[in-house]
Amino acid sequence: MQNDFFKEKEEAWAIFRKEAAKVDVETRINVLAFNIYNDARIEYQNLLKDIEEAKKIWDEFNKFKKETEAKISELYKLSAQEHSQMCESFALSKQARDEKKGFLADDYSKLGIEHREKRDAINEEINELKQEIFGAKKRAKSKAKYIDSTVLEDAKDLMDHWKKKYSEQNDKVEAIKKHCEDLRIEASKAQKRYENMKKPKDDDVVNRSYDTTLAHYNELKIEYEKILAEDAEIMKDLERCNKLEARFRRDSDIFRRKVKKIWSLERANAK
Repeated sequence: MQNDFFKEKEEAWAIFRKEAAKVDVETRINVLAFNIYNDARIEYQNLLKDIEEAKKIWDEFNKFKKETEAKISELYKLSAQEHSQMCESFALSKQARDEKKGFLADDYSKLGIEHREKRDAINEEINELKQEIFGAKKRAKSKAKYIDSTVLEDAKDLMDHWKKKYSEQNDKVEAIKKHCEDLRIEASKAQKRYENMKKPKDDDVVNRSYDTTLAHYNELKIEYEKILAEDAEIMKDLERCNKLEARFRRDSDIFRRKVKKIWSLERANAK
């Protein structure tokens, strides 16, 4: 009878330890999934920031362009006026000269030259403003990052994909933890039943012989040796876990670099 309780207790704890080891492995996978998801999330957010910054840069450029083009439009009107007055002055100068009115012809000619110089100055200002627009556009292109819509879409899909993977893995870990706790409770109950079975009755204490005591001692010794053996096995498991963790850390960066390529291939195959 006692052996049956002992066996039940041992099997219960063995099942619990196996599930506990699974919790550790699945938790490590969960951390890896979260790190990849977090990297994808940060990349997507950075792309959104770049797009927002580019929009701000181009909005500022378009505002400057609109204001400058309004100035150019006004200057074109002034230039046309000066050009018209220049032509009129030169025409009057020619007419005065034909009429042998030399002094009047010179005055009109001088006035025509003044209008021409004003027109040329205005045209020069127009060219300078056009160059300012050209330069502003060139600076905007160099500062504003161009993000293709497919790049943003791919980044969002990658983020959503790993968010789902992380969520599923997180749910899996929580379910295993709950199951593990249920197994621990059952193992504790089996341990309790075994310990209660081992407790001597009052009449057994009175009538216990030296041989019975020795047999009980031998049984405890055997159990203690088993515990030592189990502890040694647990230490080996811990050592294997430490080695596994070191390998995870070493492979993590390599794995992350491959994630995007794998994801792109998955998307290509899906299409």
